Amino acid sequence: MIYDHLETGGIETLILRATPWLLDHGYEIRLILRHKGKLFDQLDKRVEVKVYGSSYIRLFHPRLARSLFADRFYDDLDIVYTFRPEGLWIASVLSRVKKRALKVFNCVYHPREFFFHGKDHYETEYYSRIILQGFPKKNLAFMNVPCRVYHEEFFDLDLSVSPVVPLAVDVSRYRDIQRAPRKFKIVSIGNFKTFKTYNLYMIDVVDQLKKQGFDIEYEIYGDGELRQEMEGRIRKLGLGNTIYLKGQAKYEQLRDTLTDAYVFVGCGTAAIEAALCRVPSVVGIENVPEPMTYGYLHDMPGFAVGEQIAGAPLVSVEELIRNVFTMSDEQYRDIADVSVNYANQYELEKIMKEMDARFSDDDALATYDFAGLKMGDYTSFYLARSRNYVTSKFRTLWRKISK
Repeated sequence: MIYDHLETGGIETLILRATPWLLDHGYEIRLILRHKGKLFDQLDKRVEVKVYGSSYIRLFHPRLARSLFADRFYDDLDIVYTFRPEGLWIASVLSRVKKRALKVFNCVYHPREFFFHGKDHYETEYYSRIILQGFPKKNLAFMNVPCRVYHEEFFDLDLSVSPVVPLAVDVSRYRDIQRAPRKFKIVSIGNFKTFKTYNLYMIDVVDQLKKQGFDIEYEIYGDGELRQEMEGRIRKLGLGNTIYLKGQAKYEQLRDTLTDAYVFVGCGTAAIEAALCRVPSVVGIENVPEPMTYGYLHDMPGFAVGEQIAGAPLVSVEELIRNVFTMSDEQYRDIADVSVNYANQYELEKIMKEMDARFSDDDALATYDFAGLKMGDYTSFYLARSRNYVTSKFRTLWRKISK
């Protein structure tokens, strides 16, 4: 497996869940990381790990990576499991250095994973096209249908053979949860990233619902670049005794944060896990500044968990929350049942068994040697990555100086 780090996020927690299952079913796991991250100590101790730090950049070029890949750590690899374009580049370098084709499985967990900045960022688009042009499309999986559609449309590719592999969640850890839902309590869990616009508009939604007489308590778990703006908006509306920014929630404490929640608002893995805790989940749609959504989690098509879906009708977030607040006890139990039944389709055991079958089937997962990539492509990509690395360091330093 190849990834940047084990900070707090959907892919990171997926790695924590998937690795024990694979280890228990006969796999050996070797994990390449740039740095450890906050969740590193929760990683199964049976996983062999290489943490490269500043040397990570060397993995992007065959000549620079040759000595690193000479380590016995890289012998006898059967499958390389990647999560991002950078992981695919490193897999291609490994294939070139080892002079052998590899089974490389890349699952996309973001609707714009290969084109974050779109056509405005020519460099990213260019290198993504290079790596994708010959890559076996059946080796490229997507966590849901909207993610696949986004990539099909942007790159004008036929990805109909690319499988949908939903986020795998350990359903069993929520089956015995003891619920004590407190009416009018809303919980959100997730990083305060700019595309998670619900973090901002939910403050206004809570203000409106409070004015309608609902005695709301809103707990928000997370951190990130929107925090300062959120704090300012909470102060401006005088909601300091209603909305509480609780900081990052540790993954192992997720159940505890949802024990008394009445409604959840958010996206991604957290929305699924909230539904498994029998909490009705209103899905926050990415990059939608207005308080509008497609519905509750169980209304989402194609395993969507917060992606924009062209043509899907929008409904008011405030209306959906108010609908839950005004339900009878029986109606609330019914929607809780619907929520957990829907979320059960993300069961780890089921999805990992399907992945296991794919890994062992040459027809489902092809070997590939990345022969279409030339040394000039690697040099160009390496220089671009190095430049981006240096400028990001300067940006970080400037932010510290500015503060």
